[in-house]
Amino acid sequence: MKKGLFLLGALLLTILFFNLSNKDNDEKLNAEMGTRIQGEIKKDELSQEKINELGGQLKKLFDDIDSDGKLRAYPSLKTLENYLASQVTSREVAKSFVEEYFVLKNGRIIYQSKPELFDYLENRTVTKVEKGMYTVKQKKVLLTFKYIEELNDWRIIGITYI
Repeated sequence: MKKGLFLLGALLLTILFFNLSNKDNDEKLNAEMGTRIQGEIKKDELSQEKINELGGQLKKLFDDIDSDGKLRAYPSLKTLENYLASQVTSREVAKSFVEEYFVLKNGRIIYQSKPELFDYLENRTVTKVEKGMYTVKQKKVLLTFKYIEELNDWRIIGITYI
């Protein structure tokens, strides 16, 4: 009788142990899936950090200009355009931005005029246009941001001066 109760107790403890460990695994799996799903939902929502990052990259170009008006970081207009197209804007916006504001003189990139720039410290108005697309208005500049699925990232697809 004692042996039977002992074996029954051991069996119950074993079953209880396996049930608890499976329950923990399910919670971990649910937490991982919740994080993954939450990431999927939020990836097409534009964050303030992303606005500051991309908008600030355009401003940074003009911060990198020396006293002679030369842009030091890029050896050619094409290099500057490629940088903008790969990291900040769409290809079309990069091309028009570089053509409008920069010129190559004596092997140096010099800016022709300085546009109204996005300032991450200033207030802005963010408007959702559609899923994965937002406009951000600040002073006289309106930036259009779009989530690009192929890149799994945001890009500026429009710069409009008001």
